[in-house]
Amino acid sequence: MPNLFDAIQMTPDEIRRLKIKAEAARWIIAKENARNGDPVPYIRLQWPGVILDEWQERELQEFFRPEVRELYIKGNTGSGKGAFIALVVCLFYDLWEDARVVLTRDSKDTAKKILFAEVAKWFRAMAMKPEGKLTAEKIQHPVYEQHVIAVSNPATGEGFSGVHTPHVLFVFDEATAPILEKRFELADTQATKFLATANPRTIAGCFRKAFPSGSPNVTQTIVGPFGLRRLVTIGGKDCKNVREKRLKIPVSPPGGIQIIGRWFPAGETIPADYFEQVRPIIPGQTCYDQFVGLCQHPDPNFVNCYAHGMFPDEDPEKQLISLSWLEAPNQFWKRFDRVWQHFRRRNKARSILNSYFRVEALGLDVAASTDGDESILTVGGSLGIRGQWAKRFRDTTELVDWVSEIVSEQFGIDLEKSGLPIAVDMDGVGKGVGDMLRRRGCRVVEIHGGSTSEVNTDLYANKRAESYGELAARLDPSGAWKGQTFALPEDYRLAEELIAHQKIFVSKDAMRFRVTPKEPVPGVKDVLSVKQQIGRSPDRSDSAVYFYRALVAAGGFDISAWLKAGAI
Repeated sequence: MPNLFDAIQMTPDEIRRLKIKAEAARWIIAKENARNGDPVPYIRLQWPGVILDEWQERELQEFFRPEVRELYIKGNTGSGKGAFIALVVCLFYDLWEDARVVLTRDSKDTAKKILFAEVAKWFRAMAMKPEGKLTAEKIQHPVYEQHVIAVSNPATGEGFSGVHTPHVLFVFDEATAPILEKRFELADTQATKFLATANPRTIAGCFRKAFPSGSPNVTQTIVGPFGLRRLVTIGGKDCKNVREKRLKIPVSPPGGIQIIGRWFPAGETIPADYFEQVRPIIPGQTCYDQFVGLCQHPDPNFVNCYAHGMFPDEDPEKQLISLSWLEAPNQFWKRFDRVWQHFRRRNKARSILNSYFRVEALGLDVAASTDGDESILTVGGSLGIRGQWAKRFRDTTELVDWVSEIVSEQFGIDLEKSGLPIAVDMDGVGKGVGDMLRRRGCRVVEIHGGSTSEVNTDLYANKRAESYGELAARLDPSGAWKGQTFALPEDYRLAEELIAHQKIFVSKDAMRFRVTPKEPVPGVKDVLSVKQQIGRSPDRSDSAVYFYRALVAAGGFDISAWLKAGAI
């Protein structure tokens, strides 16, 4: 019987066309599989030679599962989150002809320079690019206007509403940035898919709240409000370059390293032929020597965050204010503020609300410079803080005028005639502001952070520790004011700054303490400043504790009497 294949006669052109059809079929099948949750084969077609880490492959498959709507990723420094985002964005745009992708992070300029630049790099490298004109801040389909990858300005909310295509992806990079808080909820209502990534240096805010309080560092899938929510923690040990002990520089890391049978003690230079064996596998990803270096840091929270991708822990021995303490104060403030905003323009209702939640004191944190820092005003009374306002100023007179205007416009109070106490930090540039307020007839409460405590010198090492310690005692739900909630604005920045202040004990009996410094202290390596922890100065929390000091100084509920009586 003759061989069937021998009987088939094909010309070279027919063979070539058959191969083209087979290749086209491979692309079509891979693309359809990607839409249904298996994108890796299609990625290897689009980016030949791409090297993916195991965690990237796994989470790409999870993200493109139709059941998964939200993906939150926190990871160590250099884990490969940027490349992961770029792959997701390019693939999402390619897979659906009506796909709209909105990119954002802490500022539009940074989003363009870092986030969009990474996306553009991977878009250019695609073997079969989808239609789209690449510009400085978007990739736009030439015909269908809604088919686009665009950078959004988080300050204006541009691009966060009015999105009406069946396939919408919102991407939040460095998602713990305070400016993004107000955009999270709106974006989540508009999205088909939602991706947020961050270094986990916070224990407050929307990004942190997305993770279960009991297991925030466990990679898991939970039920979210709109479908499945995937929560991912990537640590250094999850990175291929770390697992396989790849090095960034040819010097043996702390602890030493063995390379093809030869041991190199820590600090020894590694010859070129040996170093060739441990060069990075994945370009740009953190390497073993970098990971080991991060693990050497004396602060365990720094190590957990930057080396292991974990949220900081609250140390019950050192924590002044716990995150859980802020839930009831935030809810109280939200309820009152909702009513206030509704009735504030009705004189009678406004008067009743102001008599219930009286304004009795103010706190003012004066910006240290005029080149970008904001001055923060806190206003409130014995029931808590009514609100905080922030603005930049060119000179002292403009700042003092603004304070008077806020109090007058918001609460109908003439600050100069009211006798309300206003606390001002007099150690720096605030002295000029305090002096001007006093000349205008205001009652100024001077704050000198480094001076001796007026309340309890056995407990507080200085006035700054006293200021934070007093507010902490007022907020403690199991302390002297149990059941008497003190209102705090639901502001991620304020919460993060309050929580960042911990006790630093200065006595052998672990009683007397100072608090975490605002700025790095020269020569001190074992204490991270607030600015190092959260990336900014704690201006809102400083203003809040100044307000509370003014409130107490005004004759409110005096914590010092309780402290001296041993009630706390």
